[in-house]
Amino acid sequence: MSSPMPPSVVPRACNRRMANGCKPSTIPPPLSPPQTDRSLQRMKTDYIDIMQLHSPSYDDLMNGDGIEGLKKAQEQGKIRDVSLSADDDAAVQAVEMGEFDTLQISYKLLESEPSSIIRAAREKDMGIIIKEPLAQVAYEQPRPEGKADRWERAQKRLAPEVIGDLPRVEANLRWLLNDTDVHTAIVGTTNLEHLKDNIASAQRGPLPDDVYAAISAVG
Repeated sequence: MSSPMPPSVVPRACNRRMANGCKPSTIPPPLSPPQTDRSLQRMKTDYIDIMQLHSPSYDDLMNGDGIEGLKKAQEQGKIRDVSLSADDDAAVQAVEMGEFDTLQISYKLLESEPSSIIRAAREKDMGIIIKEPLAQVAYEQPRPEGKADRWERAQKRLAPEVIGDLPRVEANLRWLLNDTDVHTAIVGTTNLEHLKDNIASAQRGPLPDDVYAAISAVG
């Protein structure tokens, strides 16, 4: 990399709706390389480590041709990994397509159902990026009106008799570290102290086996 940026991973996202208002399914392949070139110029770098299609629908994946432009840029050395941020059926389809190098997916202590998708992705040697690993700390809020299944599950899985004296946010974050198929997680924050706490939690490593087993037993 010839830029003044320090050695690091440079990610970039392609939203479903681009600058011209089109979805990936209506974007001709030649449109993506110029967008990639502009990104490279703005970031003063020679290549982008990870370029993501962000939250396309299942139909977009089945019928769209936006990925062709990204693949061409990858062949030219402008992109290292072509990635996808998706959940549910779109994530399943992305794994089955075998065209993506990494998958960004929602997965957390309170929403562990995507584990089967993650396993399938790892069988195809895809890198795994977790988004919203802390569930936006919704479990710290009062019980929501209406459907509250996730909130109630959180109160059970994060009860003191389950996680002991661990802070609930720390238990959430370290739970991910028990899963060896997970490579990294995006933990957003606007609070520097929260960032420091999250780093310290991650440095403590996975949850103890007995705590992890107790959480799993709650269901």
